This record gives sequence, C-alpha cells and structure tokens, in this order.
Amino acid sequence: MTVPTVHGFLKKSTIAELESGESWRSEETYVTRGAYMHCTMGTHEEVLNQIGEKGVLINESPMMTVKDCAVSTSEQINGSMAQFDELGNKIDGNFYSFGYCRSLIHPLKAAELSGAITPNPNGGLDGLEGLGLTGPYLNGYNYDCEPETGTILMDITIYPFVPKLLPSSLAIPGGIVIPGATEWQNGSPTVLVNDVPVLTTKSCLYCTWGGKIKFLTNGMDPAPPEFLERGPY
Repeated sequence: MTVPTVHGFLKKSTIAELESGESWRSEETYVTRGAYMHCTMGTHEEVLNQIGEKGVLINESPMMTVKDCAVSTSEQINGSMAQFDELGNKIDGNFYSFGYCRSLIHPLKAAELSGAITPNPNGGLDGLEGLGLTGPYLNGYNYDCEPETGTILMDITIYPFVPKLLPSSLAIPGGIVIPGATEWQNGSPTVLVNDVPVLTTKSCLYCTWGGKIKFLTNGMDPAPPEFLERGPY
C-alpha cells in the first residue's frame, strides 16, 4: 500500500498566502526562471525551468516567455479503452509534473469510477488488462490527504500525471474557433523577448484534465522554506 508523505502535499494556506499575503506582490510582475507554480488539480508545486540560452535578464535571472511551456519527456500509453502519458525519468522541459492529479476525468480515475479498474491493497490496479494496459504504471496511484491536519483520505485514490496542455484558441471570422499554439495565456502585452511576450504573474496554462496552472512566486522573490526543504515526491 502506498501512502503519501503528508508534508509533501501543497497546503491551501500556503497557496492563499502566496497569492494574496504579505509575501506576494499586490501588483503584476514579470516571471523569471525558478518561479514556483501549482496546478489547481495537482498535489505539489513545481519550478519553472529554462531550456536553452539565458536571454534577457532581470535581477540577474532570465526572463521567461509564453513559449516556455514544454513538458518534460514522457511516454504515451495507448490502451484499447484508455490513453494517458506516463512520467519519464528526465527533467528536460520547462516543468515535469504537479504530483498526483485530483481530477475526476483523469483517464485512470475515470476508469476507476466506472468500475473498470480497482485499486488493491498492494498498490496495484486490478482490471488494467481489460483496458489493454500493461506496464510499470500498475503501481501508479496513491491516497489523497489533507496536509493541514495530516489526515489520510483512504477512500480517495489519486494518480500521478503528466500535464497535458490545451492549446490556446484562435477565433476566425464566422464564429469558428480553431486550436492555436500551445503557450501561456496572459503574457505581457508590451514587453517582448525576441518578439515573444514575456510571462507575468497573471499568466496561466490549462490542462486537458481540468487543471489551471498558475504562478505562486515570480522567480525573484524568496521561495517559502517549505518548498526548499522538499524531497522528491
């Protein structure tokens, strides 16, 4: 049986403090490498990484743009009744994962709710063969918890996930909306790096499973001690 480390789960009080408390700026700021983010459906924070050259610096940190949203390498799992991405072992993108997904439409959670698969006490998932799935993710679930109280929610299972980003929508005449490029929304309307809008603390991404990815810090302000003390989840 796999039970999460309670102190590793992101606290709601931490999110609230960073978004509106004294440690968070009341005005919109630019975002640099090292900014902390969270997904509204995820259990852990994540750091915005940089790929490639430093580019333009602010306070000695590289400014990030709306195109800095590459997810680290993962493996696409295709079963007869479920498709999802399996976490890889490389952190070679702008971010990796937000821990475990609480979304009810995550493919494995949806399969569990439909009765197609059943978590077993040994940490495995019974019924995956019926979905045409086999592989190391047989042990890929955990129990949710309430980090503020340390309460383990034993009847609620959650699954590790790779962010599956939705592309930005592009409206064309006639009321037709087509997918555009996958990039952060709400970039700066005035500040560009190589003709690409830079990120601000109001920028966000959306995940296919219903999560909204937002910034907790801007990369220049000090990170909360609890983030710096984290071990791998």
